[in-house]
Amino acid sequence: VFKLLNTDFEVKINEIPCEVRECRVSAIPFNRPWPGKQRPYNQSESAGFISFSADEKVEIRVKRKQPFEKAFVRPLSKNVDVNIVNDEAVFILSEHGQYVLEFGNTHNALHIFFNKVKEYPKAKDATVYFGSGIHFPGVITLRDNDTVYIDEEAVVFGSIYSPGAKNVKIFGGGVLDNSTEERITEHCYENHTKG
Repeated sequence: VFKLLNTDFEVKINEIPCEVRECRVSAIPFNRPWPGKQRPYNQSESAGFISFSADEKVEIRVKRKQPFEKAFVRPLSKNVDVNIVNDEAVFILSEHGQYVLEFGNTHNALHIFFNKVKEYPKAKDATVYFGSGIHFPGVITLRDNDTVYIDEEAVVFGSIYSPGAKNVKIFGGGVLDNSTEERITEHCYENHTKG
């Protein structure tokens, strides 16, 4: 089931609306050790994620369709205080990193990627270039010295395959999403698996 945006959340960063993207995560609290198999769809659940870049601390305001009484940000070691104001979870992030906003349990969480602002002057020289938008290239085969640039506003549905290739570089702030491929074997690094 293809779904690009998550509509369970409304997010503002420093009062600017932020698009929430959809991802699937495990709905059960355990995973099989590698070599694993693809989690069946009915054992996964919807989650949202945001990815943004800033060079200052940010205030994040999150509304959730489902009612909630408490919310907290992981990792707990970051000591992020979450206030609930008019059915919104409100908190400040002052450090770059990866965070998860949970609403009393691990289900239907919001994953947060707070990135440093980066410039990519070599983007125009990339062998494979994905500008802003949605792309469905399928399997992207790379050879020695190939580079792939994925723009911060790009979502690329596909996989990168480069058996034996040397000096390969994948860069940019966008999303490479291989969720449209169904894993048919435990061995994901064989020619027929497109892993």
